[in-house]
Amino acid sequence: MKEVLRIFGKSEKKNSSILLIGGGLIGEYIAKELEEEMNLKIIEHDHAKAEHLAEILPETLVIHGDGSDMDLLVTEGLADMDEFVAVTGNDEVNLITSLVAKHLKVPRTINLVRKMDYLPLTHTIGIDTIISKQYITVNAIQKYIRGRQVAFFAELPGIDAEIIEFVAQADSKICKKPLMKINFPQKAIVGAVLKAGDRLVIPEGTTVIEPGDKVIILTMPEVIKKVEKLF
Repeated sequence: MKEVLRIFGKSEKKNSSILLIGGGLIGEYIAKELEEEMNLKIIEHDHAKAEHLAEILPETLVIHGDGSDMDLLVTEGLADMDEFVAVTGNDEVNLITSLVAKHLKVPRTINLVRKMDYLPLTHTIGIDTIISKQYITVNAIQKYIRGRQVAFFAELPGIDAEIIEFVAQADSKICKKPLMKINFPQKAIVGAVLKAGDRLVIPEGTTVIEPGDKVIILTMPEVIKKVEKLF
């Protein structure tokens, strides 16, 4: 799960303000990873769960309330947040609240989606980062070593695609020139780059991969061998 957290969550900015709704296992894990470096609020509707979170997250403000309550979101300063994270057990709540956050000009929204049918909609309404529950189901993640350069591998149930994390080597073909100049397979994309110090970069055409960078690739099975040759 930690590798997936890096894909969608760990901001390179310090002291960012984040409002998170949904204090389940995913929300708890995100909070544990981020609370020491971010100003974090969690809204959780279950009283016992909210008390549990308050006990284990000393640096996080835990609020017992309904994350779908728009008045509560506004009262808790949604419009002033740097990021909004919706990881409740309800896809519709996650989508609607993220849409409200975008309307209030929150710079970045992160949304958990369980129903794959919703994925096209999330791009249409402008949500920045999508997490599919399938990505982080422990039973769906099969770690294995294909070579020293591969750090992480996950299959995506319901999608004929895979996520692979490569570690760039000094002699990797993908290194030391902008991604726009790399002959990259059409059925694969670079989703994120984790640089030294766990600094997450969302790649652009001008992004340059350096030796030691961890590169997260979303790829179709038929082009994996072409991707591997770049590393």
